[in-house]
Amino acid sequence: MLPVYRLLLHEQQVLFVTAGLTPEGYMRCASASADGMFALWDLEAGSRLQMVRERGDAGVMVVDVDWSTSRLVSGTDSGIIRLWQLGGGGCEPGVAAGTRTFTGHEQAVWTLAVKWRAGTGSSEEPSQPPSRAMGALSTASSGNKKKKSQQEENNNDYNADSDAELLLSAGADGKIRLWDLASGLLLRLLLGHTEVVWRLAADWSTGLILSSSHDRTLRLWDLGSETCQETDPPSCSCTRVLQGHAQSVVCLALLTADCICPDA
Repeated sequence: MLPVYRLLLHEQQVLFVTAGLTPEGYMRCASASADGMFALWDLEAGSRLQMVRERGDAGVMVVDVDWSTSRLVSGTDSGIIRLWQLGGGGCEPGVAAGTRTFTGHEQAVWTLAVKWRAGTGSSEEPSQPPSRAMGALSTASSGNKKKKSQQEENNNDYNADSDAELLLSAGADGKIRLWDLASGLLLRLLLGHTEVVWRLAADWSTGLILSSSHDRTLRLWDLGSETCQETDPPSCSCTRVLQGHAQSVVCLALLTADCICPDA
């Protein structure tokens, strides 16, 4: 079978591709490359809509796009994550504005999962504070070590009904980070993998997270569980470790309670 289109732009290997539909029904695609650029494509016309070059010499490893609001999150080989507000379809570098930078990863970011809030044009001002999404855990970074009241303790559960936007990121440092997308606040550290985390999948309706790693395991995390220590930010352990693969687990899919996880 011959390809319908050949989309040519990147000068180095393309590391990640994601596709989706706009609210108007247009088929769009975003690509990330080691050449330091990500690009948006019109799949129906086979044309490039927009290209953005990451700052510095960092390669772009992964992107996640909210097609309804023209926002994109990028992860780089330097460990930097950025939230972008995309422009109106221009095709020159720099047409997108980086609205927020997330720092903390020590090495390349390989995977992202975003809980976007539907029907909004910007994540600059959250409709609800992070505490509504993650209970009192989001206040841990303030450095306040006072004993929590019983009411605050009860608010530590993950609130699936909140419209607060969340970002999960992971990569070569083996650590999974949970962020509030609007404020940039680091909410939790998910610790347990001993090597590169290749992929994340999230069921935001339940707060369940699945991760796969070069350490040959998958780990299941529950954002509503009480497996977190009162550190700054809270550090959490997984609720289940899935073992059996003989080599690195490079891909997964979370389908309610089912997962598909092939060997490398």
